[in-house]
Amino acid sequence: MNKKKTAKAESAPLLFIKTHLKAIILIAVILAIAATGITVGFITGRNTVALNGVKYERDESLGGYVASAASTDIKSAKIKDDIDGIPVVAIAGEGFKDCKSLTSLELSNSIKQVGANAFDGCESLKYNEKNLASYLGSSDNPYLLLVSYEDTKNVNAVKLEDGLKIIASRAFYDNKNLITVLLPESLEVISDEAFMNAVTISSITLHDKATYVGYAAFSGCTNLEAVSLPDSVTEIGEFAFANCTLLRAVDFPKNITEIKANTFVGCFSLTAITLPEKLTSIGESAFGACAQLSIFSNGTSGELKLPNTLTEIGGAAFAWCNAIRSVVIPDSVTYLGGQAFANCSELTIARLGSGLTSVSSNLFTGCKKLGAVYLGNNVTEIGESAFSGCTTLMACDIPEGVVKIGMNAFSGCSLLNNVKIPASLEEIPMNAFSGCTALTELDLGGAR
Repeated sequence: MNKKKTAKAESAPLLFIKTHLKAIILIAVILAIAATGITVGFITGRNTVALNGVKYERDESLGGYVASAASTDIKSAKIKDDIDGIPVVAIAGEGFKDCKSLTSLELSNSIKQVGANAFDGCESLKYNEKNLASYLGSSDNPYLLLVSYEDTKNVNAVKLEDGLKIIASRAFYDNKNLITVLLPESLEVISDEAFMNAVTISSITLHDKATYVGYAAFSGCTNLEAVSLPDSVTEIGEFAFANCTLLRAVDFPKNITEIKANTFVGCFSLTAITLPEKLTSIGESAFGACAQLSIFSNGTSGELKLPNTLTEIGGAAFAWCNAIRSVVIPDSVTYLGGQAFANCSELTIARLGSGLTSVSSNLFTGCKKLGAVYLGNNVTEIGESAFSGCTTLMACDIPEGVVKIGMNAFSGCSLLNNVKIPASLEEIPMNAFSGCTALTELDLGGAR
C-alpha cells in the first residue's frame, strides 16, 4: 500500500507538467523575449493592442484602429499600417500629448483622421518643415500631415506641399496674415477648427480627393467670400462655416445627405445655395441669421422649395432668414423643429406637408408679414406660441384631427379675424388668442 501511495505522489508533478505544457512554454517564451528589451504586444477584451510603445484601440465607427502613445516616456515610434489586416485609421485626440521625449514619429499612409491636440507638448518632436509649415510623414511621403503653420507678418500666401492628405486640427487657427492658401490635389481631410478665426483668408478651393470638412473648420473666417466644394466631399461638420460673414454662395456636393447644426449660422451675406438632391436632414440653426439667403437651387428668388428626400428640419434652421418670402415643406418631412422659421421678417406664405403631425412651438413666431398658412391634414397639435406675433395673419383653418392648441399659439395676431375650430379639438387655453384684437368670434363648428 505504501509503495502505491509513493508512486502516485511521484507522478503528480509529471502529470501537472504534461497538462500545462503549452502554457509553461508560452510563459517561458514571453519571459525570454522580455529579457531582450523587446516590447511585447498584448490584446485585451476591449480590442486594444500595444506594440513598441504605441497603443492601438479598435473603433468600429471608424472602421479600424486608433493610435496613441502607450506611455508618455516614448522616444520614437512608427505607426503600423494595420493590426491583423485591420487598418490603423486615426491618431487619437491628445494621443501623444506631453510625450516630451518623443523625437521622431513615422505615420502610416492608412491614417485618415488626426484628433485635436494630438501632439501638444511634444517639445522634442522633429518635423519636416517647409515654407513655415510643419509636417509629419510616412516612409514614402514626408508631407502626409500638416500639423501647424507659423503665422508670419507680411507672408500672405502659401502653397501647401503635394502629397498632403490631412490638415490637422487648429493648424491655421487664429491666423491674421494669410489671404491665399493653395491646397494640393492630394488633400483629403480638413480637420476640426483647422482654419478657425483665420480672418484674412478670402477663398478656399478643395479638389476631387477631399472627403471631409471638420467641425468649425472655417468658423469665424470673416473675409472668406468663396468656397469650392467638390462632389467627393461626403461630410461637413457642425459650425464648419459659421460666422463667415462675407461668404456669398455655396454649391453643396451632390453626395451630402445631412447639413449639420449651425453649419452656416451667422453668414449674413450668404445669398444663394444649391441643395444636394439626396438631402435628408437640415440641422438646428444650420442657416440661422442668414439674412440675405434668398436663392435655393437656382429657383425663384425668395421661394424656399426643399427636396422631397428631406425628412427632418431642426429647430431655428432658417430663423432670421429675412429674404425668404415663401416656404413649402414637402410631404416627406416628418419633423420640423421649434423656431425653424422664427422671425423671418419677409415670409408671407407657408405650406406644411402631410408628413407633419404637429406644428412646433414658436415655429413662425415673429413672422410679421405672414399672411397665409396652410397646415397639413395630419396635424394633431399646434404648439405654444407657434404663430405669436404674426401681426398680418388674417385667417387660419385648423384641420380636423387637431386635439390641442398650445398657450399663446396665436397671441399678438392683431389682424386675425377668421379661425375655424375643428370638432376634434379638446380644449383651448385662455391665452391662445390673446391680443387678437380683430377676432370677434370663433367658428367652433362641431367642437365641444
